[in-house]
Amino acid sequence: MRWSFRITTLLGIPIYIHLTFLIIIPLFAWVFAFQSITIFGFDTGFGAVDLSFLPPSMANAVRWILGSVAAIFFFASVLFHELIHSAVALRYGAKIRAITLIIFGGLAEIEEIPKQPAAERNMALAGPASNLLIAAVGYAGLLLLGPFRSLSTTLEVLAVFLSILVFYNLILGVFNLIPAFPMDGGRVLRATLARNRSYLSATETAATVGKIFAVLFAVVGIVFFQLILLLVAVFVYQGAAGEERLTKLTLTLEGVSVDEIMTREVDTVSSEATVAELMERIAVERHMGYPVVNGGLRGLVTFQDAVAVPLDRRDRTRVGDISSKEIVSIEPNAPALDALKRMSNRKIGRLLVTDGGQLVGILTRTDLMRAVSIYQAQRGL
Repeated sequence: MRWSFRITTLLGIPIYIHLTFLIIIPLFAWVFAFQSITIFGFDTGFGAVDLSFLPPSMANAVRWILGSVAAIFFFASVLFHELIHSAVALRYGAKIRAITLIIFGGLAEIEEIPKQPAAERNMALAGPASNLLIAAVGYAGLLLLGPFRSLSTTLEVLAVFLSILVFYNLILGVFNLIPAFPMDGGRVLRATLARNRSYLSATETAATVGKIFAVLFAVVGIVFFQLILLLVAVFVYQGAAGEERLTKLTLTLEGVSVDEIMTREVDTVSSEATVAELMERIAVERHMGYPVVNGGLRGLVTFQDAVAVPLDRRDRTRVGDISSKEIVSIEPNAPALDALKRMSNRKIGRLLVTDGGQLVGILTRTDLMRAVSIYQAQRGL
């Protein structure tokens, strides 16, 4: 994911933090540090803790430290949620590309969610269950601490810290069980429906339910002037629509191999050709990328590479000087869906198809989308 940086690896899974996450952490730290909100008996901030025995500047510094620690532990709960998802997914043979902490929480990039209803249900339920478990353990700690919390500031701080973990993990667990994509509850609903109907039909129904929830969130957000609910509404609606599109795409390309949809007659360009000559070919042939050859495959050059060369240098600049030396390729017998994933992961528009190191074709995003349209029409998707 763009604008992310890696912080560690857990369970063999790279853990990333998105830049938007760095915006939300200070906000949560401030809320936890200075707010004094009691919700359902939970003190969700350190504002209620009496630190009057400290100088004002020191008291504020202590609150910032406490709020920051609470924020870190809260997002550690989010990470734990995604790790539990991933651990269960790994048991079912899924591959986890990465986990990224973003402004709305966490995102586990699972290459392919199991289509077996029981597997998807168990994987989806694992995350919310982990949050509810944290909330239960924290609540038990609060009950034990209850009679003693007023005896010292340290115990009061500990009680507020536990309250924060209990309340927000409870919210995380319950919110993720809402039967709407992209929350876990949407996957549980699909898994339940898929026991008695096709996977596509179950996805469409679950996506529709998700869109209904999105509309309800939006209406409540407008009526009560709650911007966060409007943002959640957009997030849920896009997640539901995206899951429906992705499922249709996956089912459409199921069983289709690269050699069925690739372009076999490949126009190549010599690494010794000039950029001016390449631009003339692009103008005539309307290709946006060419494999570069010189006694063998040497790379790939695109229209974007060519236009980046100033006009006055195109006559004396060779294609080999501007082409990408990294050859991103795929074998002809590979699944077409793997090609689409590789293009998406690399953020490229074409793949060279090679067999034993020899160039046998090229597959572009346009080829894939054309194939999707044809197969969807054939299969009535």
